[in-house]
Amino acid sequence: SATWRQMSRKASRPSAKRLRLDDGAWDDETDGQLRKLDWRSPIFSDVSVHVSYEGQPGSKTYHLHKQVISVGDNSSAYFRRLFTTSVGCSSTVSELVLPPTCAIAFEDALDFIYEDSKPTFTSMNAVALMKLGSFLMVKPLYAASAEWIEQNIMPDTALVICMQAHAVHFEKVR
Repeated sequence: SATWRQMSRKASRPSAKRLRLDDGAWDDETDGQLRKLDWRSPIFSDVSVHVSYEGQPGSKTYHLHKQVISVGDNSSAYFRRLFTTSVGCSSTVSELVLPPTCAIAFEDALDFIYEDSKPTFTSMNAVALMKLGSFLMVKPLYAASAEWIEQNIMPDTALVICMQAHAVHFEKVR
């Protein structure tokens, strides 16, 4: 018969069956979503931002993450201030009414904030992104947009850029 010491040692060791890992038990899609917060997914979001077009009915709701949009190199000082004031600190909803071209470019601005990915600038969106950089107080987005405009203003783009500046009420470009 086994001694008490031998039995307790044997009982405290996990069986090989319990330690066995089941390959393929992961759901790669879910696992990938949990590694990095993304504005496209509502997982762990703690603020909803409703973006509507100036002068037009309807809005689009974005489920965002306060920490991502208000802290970091490409974060928004606008949201940081909103979330740290006594009125806005418990805020879970924000409403933004933007000129149509800015509302369309809002997702490019979110990519910039979340992923540090420089937008693909064109003469149709550069002014809107610069306006969003100014409004949301995202200095790197504003600077990247201004740099693109300065480097790409030419006879064939100048009129479009000026029209875009007028459409978003952005005096700095005109």
